[in-house]
Amino acid sequence: MKSGIAELGELVYETIFRAPSFKNVHDELLDNVLPAVKGSDKKRVLVMGIGPSGSPYNTVPDKFRNLFKDSRFKLVFLDYSPKILASCFSRYNELRIIGEEGLEAQIIANERDADCIKKKLKKNSYKADIKTEMDGLEDKLTFFQHDLRDPLPQELGKFDVIESTFTLHHAAQYVGVLADRLKEIYDMLDENGVFHWGTGFCDMSYSEKKVIRIGQEAASIKGYPVVLIDKRADYPYKLTFSSDDEVKIEKYDISLKESEHITIDNKGLVHIPERFLNNSSFFGYWGASFPLIDENEKEDKAYLLKPVKSFYIPTNIEIARLRSIDPELVSMAVEADKGEKSKALKGLDEYYRSEGEALELLYSAGFKRVVVKRPNSDGKGFDQLVNILAYKK
Repeated sequence: MKSGIAELGELVYETIFRAPSFKNVHDELLDNVLPAVKGSDKKRVLVMGIGPSGSPYNTVPDKFRNLFKDSRFKLVFLDYSPKILASCFSRYNELRIIGEEGLEAQIIANERDADCIKKKLKKNSYKADIKTEMDGLEDKLTFFQHDLRDPLPQELGKFDVIESTFTLHHAAQYVGVLADRLKEIYDMLDENGVFHWGTGFCDMSYSEKKVIRIGQEAASIKGYPVVLIDKRADYPYKLTFSSDDEVKIEKYDISLKESEHITIDNKGLVHIPERFLNNSSFFGYWGASFPLIDENEKEDKAYLLKPVKSFYIPTNIEIARLRSIDPELVSMAVEADKGEKSKALKGLDEYYRSEGEALELLYSAGFKRVVVKRPNSDGKGFDQLVNILAYKK
């Protein structure tokens, strides 16, 4: 087993994705979505949220052999974290992307140190040259740092395929933000482009609705605009509520004094400033702090805890049953999956959408045709993980 916390984390991450239901989603992506670029002129693919190990792209070199032979093929990796991009870049340094006998294609970098890469990423993007015996294979990969709370970088140009697998539900826990990103994805696709959305069908929007209700109740009680700072996930937001139930959602830039505003911390506790109390209760709580999601509350149990539990039980069982993998690593992967479930139960992570809401958002963004593929529809309870293909025309 590899040593080092970062490397171990990558192995745990890859182990989770070896569970059949996750692997089937990735196989559908690689076998049926990416080949769409073969008949296009630009042959450009944008990957939103690559993860530290670059999975599944670094594990299936044979599937990219013909694509990389074409001098026009471009692959752009976009992620929020410079550390993840540096880790992914480092992994690609060690891998042969084209696995054909007698043909070596390897990303070559003079500066392999992660800090050097992060410095380059201050300008947002870093292009990695691929050095090979074949001509015309330079500049195949671009690593691009971007915060998905912000509008997508239109300067990257048009793409034949834009794909986001198990990413958007982390970055866009508010439906308005997700709607904006989907519209921008539509705009960045070429005329015949396709968007692949690997996701889960599960209505986890209850926590968002409860956050908004808390802010609206506070604004109604005070009679003037109220600010709520949402720090539950890795992507904090600032919400401003007016007394007429209007809400403005923005990226939180840590410039506010949190003690003066309603704040939801990364443990799922709602903190109410003293000036807000004044003999007023919030959702039946009179104290300065209370849990956003309370397992003793009937609505919380019905609309969040129940769907989250039903979503996670099958995948946790799958990971535990993995064979031919280091038992210790499997055990760590099971615990990591349970950790995600625990966070989701508190409304801290995993903001999946229902099928109806996901499709409505895609059609509202402008997509003309949407196809849902269920690679896990075996009747065993794993069919909540899906591939959505949204076509521009």
